[in-house]
Amino acid sequence: MEHFSKAPELHSISLGRISEIESAFSNLENRYNRLDFLTEIDQWFSDFTSVNEEIEEVLVSLKERISIIDNLIFSENNVSSDAYNKLNVKKQNSRKKILEINTLHKRSRKFWREAVEKKHGFLKNSKESNADKNLISELEFLKHYENFEEVHKLISSKESFIFKGWIKISEDFLGNNLSVPVITINGRYKGPVLGIVSTIHGNELNGIRAIHDLINQIDLEKVHGTIVAVPVLNIPGFSMSQRHFSDGRDLNRMMPGNKNGSPAEIYSYKIFNKLISKFNYLIDLHTASKNRVNSVYVRADLSDKTVKKIAFLQCPQIILQSTDLRGSLRGAAMDIGIPTITVEIGDPSVFQESNIFNSISGIKNILANLKMIPDGDFCQTAIPTVCNTSYWVHSENGGLLSVIPKVNEKVRKNDLIARVHDIFGNLIKDYFSPQNGIIIGKQSNPVIQPGSRIVHLGIMQ
Repeated sequence: MEHFSKAPELHSISLGRISEIESAFSNLENRYNRLDFLTEIDQWFSDFTSVNEEIEEVLVSLKERISIIDNLIFSENNVSSDAYNKLNVKKQNSRKKILEINTLHKRSRKFWREAVEKKHGFLKNSKESNADKNLISELEFLKHYENFEEVHKLISSKESFIFKGWIKISEDFLGNNLSVPVITINGRYKGPVLGIVSTIHGNELNGIRAIHDLINQIDLEKVHGTIVAVPVLNIPGFSMSQRHFSDGRDLNRMMPGNKNGSPAEIYSYKIFNKLISKFNYLIDLHTASKNRVNSVYVRADLSDKTVKKIAFLQCPQIILQSTDLRGSLRGAAMDIGIPTITVEIGDPSVFQESNIFNSISGIKNILANLKMIPDGDFCQTAIPTVCNTSYWVHSENGGLLSVIPKVNEKVRKNDLIARVHDIFGNLIKDYFSPQNGIIIGKQSNPVIQPGSRIVHLGIMQ
């Protein structure tokens, strides 16, 4: 009950800032109408960015607080009706404020887009046509480049340009190039470098389609900065439809690699140093492993302010606080100062269109927040469940498994979560949830043995 006594304070923390933000935004609109584009536009954009970041921080804060209230309501037993009603009032008020601030957010995004297009019009009129500069021969596309610097040098003078080619990482058993496919969009205007990578585990495929569809939706003429997408990081694993590298090791436990190590360590070292280390931000796309299914969730270190914001902008079902395992790509990137999230997009070895669509919307939100594209698909009412830890519940028996709850379903302590039968259909054991939580993922293969995973249980704040 101690949490309940504090809960009514949760939502008031952010609301006092809203009127100040609205006033600042109105001031920006008034300034815009009197703006001298040649001398004042850069300062105006800087001020606008600060106000827009305030809007997005309030949205993240409100969503986080609603998630906390939801978790409190779900987790506490023997709650008085008065305490329950007070929490629900706070929750509904927060939702109303989310709708209000979202209206302001939409207005600000539309306004920013119009200002960007007007600015681009001024700049474009002052430049000569660069159509000839954007020509790259077919041979240059087919070439296997040694590193990202070579690709960047090739396209840096080519505005609003998309490059699809190869970067050599290693060699195969025959001494042939082992290269990764790279799709690079070089924007017309300056900005950060965002990396989007997929399939570090060779059978996790949803990220590939997400990258393809995202690239097709990007308006090249309006991109600020550089988007670098790698549809497949683990070429040998992808070729063999398996999670691991050709030597049986997991690349996502090898980062940042070792130039004098095993084949997987050398490959990881080159991936990290030739590509990953060149990014300013990183989104690492995954799915569940073989014989498992996942919700759409994000792993992120929420103690990092930038990472927390992009985790919420991704709009997943669940956000899991995680500093991640040693040797992971996300952990290694964070160690050198690259804000990174891992996005788990459903199930392995399939294309799931709804999950892919939702993940693309989240990535576009992040791109818009970084001012790399004019607008995103900000999810207005989606409130992710925030978990501060998680673990797998394992089987003590072999047999035939039936998992009861669905992914993204909340369970209470002692709820039935699974049953195991023998080959004759006799019940061997029922499994119950060890505590309140949410099902992040679960086993999909019913044939199990002792030690097999049953459900991935997220523990809520």
